[in-house]
Amino acid sequence: MKDEAKGLLVKQDDCVLVGDTAPNHSVYFHSPDGNLVGTLDFNGAAMTFNGDAEESAKMFFDFVANLFEARLKSASETVKEANNNDFTQAELQFLKDTFKYVLQGGNADLTEAKNMIKFAFEKCDPGDETTLHIFESMNNLRSEYRKMKKDYNKLAVIQGKIKRKLSA
Repeated sequence: MKDEAKGLLVKQDDCVLVGDTAPNHSVYFHSPDGNLVGTLDFNGAAMTFNGDAEESAKMFFDFVANLFEARLKSASETVKEANNNDFTQAELQFLKDTFKYVLQGGNADLTEAKNMIKFAFEKCDPGDETTLHIFESMNNLRSEYRKMKKDYNKLAVIQGKIKRKLSA
């Protein structure tokens, strides 16, 4: 990859995200063969995007969805163990703190997803057929967002149960 790869590099399956840590605050979307697909630039007064919006958005949301799915799976396995065991107060406190961390990360993921949907919405023009693919992408992103939000809420309910058990 080029110079932009000097920052943060995240790889997952066929998705590669590169984001600089400073002073250039951008996210780069690369295809599995290393070609630049798009750049999300946070350096100016407004977030801007250059490249293939549909492919970049799909890569981004696949990445976020897989990340959130992994967090949810880990949290669900912890809850299954909790249902099969009696936990000490210290273990319950650890679970509560772990859920807090997972939910904070999930909240950041949801915020990022919401920003991407807003960005796609602003690029859509109902009277322009050339933006139809962005509109379809945005609707797919909204579906993923709703699923992530549902999973996030499920985790919040579980965390609430743990908190109640701790205060009992």
